[in-house]
Amino acid sequence: MSQNEFSSVFNKLKINALVVDDMELNRDLAKKMLEDFGCTVIEADSGEQAYELYFQKAFDVVFMDLQMPVKTGDQVVSDIKKQSANHALFIALSANLMESETDRFIALGFDDFISKPVTYEKLKECLSKWYDFDGLNNSNSDLLDGDGFLIDYQKLSQNINLMGGDKVFIKFIDKFLQENRAIWELLEAAFYADDREVLLSNIHKLSGISTSMCADGYYELLNAVYQILKQKGEISEEEMKMLHASSYQLEDDFKKLKLSWQRKGF
Repeated sequence: MSQNEFSSVFNKLKINALVVDDMELNRDLAKKMLEDFGCTVIEADSGEQAYELYFQKAFDVVFMDLQMPVKTGDQVVSDIKKQSANHALFIALSANLMESETDRFIALGFDDFISKPVTYEKLKECLSKWYDFDGLNNSNSDLLDGDGFLIDYQKLSQNINLMGGDKVFIKFIDKFLQENRAIWELLEAAFYADDREVLLSNIHKLSGISTSMCADGYYELLNAVYQILKQKGEISEEEMKMLHASSYQLEDDFKKLKLSWQRKGF
C-alpha cells in the first residue's frame, strides 16, 4: 500500500482513528494527542473488541498495540485483512521493536510503526509521512508559540495577561517544574513500594497545581490514574512510565515557551 493512497490535507480532513491498547493510560495518552490533531478517536481495550469495532465504522488509521493478551495486534490486523480488501492505515505500537526493524513490522502486516512510549513528536513525525500537515496550527493563541495536548495554550495566554505578562509568569513555570520533579520522586518511590496512599495523595496534589498552570491535558492523565487507584485498581509499570513520560513532555513544552519568550526579549 503506497503512501499516496493515504495523502490528504490533514488539517482540513476529519480523520477517524482507532486506538487499540489493553492499558487505559496508553489509550488516554494517544487519544488526547490525536484529538489535538483534529482526529475523531475511538478506543478498544482488546484485539477482539478492535476487530468488532473495525467493521462497525470506517476508520482511516488504526494504532495497534502489538503485545496484548489473548489476541496480539498482528493477529488482529491479519484477521481484518482477510475480511477486507480496502483497509485502513495500520500503525504498530510497541516497546519491543526498534524503528530500524522496518521489515519486521511490515511483515506483520503494518504500514508503519511508533515505539513506546508514544510522544507528541513521535506521533506527529509518523503521521507527517502519510498526511499533509501544511497549515496545521495547534496553538489557539497569538501570544504563545507552542503545540501539544498537555497545555491549554488559550487559557494559559489569558492567565499570563491577567498576571502581568511573560516575565512574571515565567517565575511560576520555574516553581511548577521544580515541584513537579519533587513530586515525581515521591511517586516513583511509592509505586515501587506499593504504597497506594502516598500515590493517591501526591497524584491529587500534582493534579491541582497542574490545573493552576493550565496543563489541562496533564491533569486529565493524572486524574485518570487517580480514579483507577481510588477504585482499588492497579497501575502497571508500563503505565507508570507512560505517565512519567508525559511529565517530561510537559517540562519540554514549558521550556520551549520560556525559550521563545527569551528570544523575543519578553
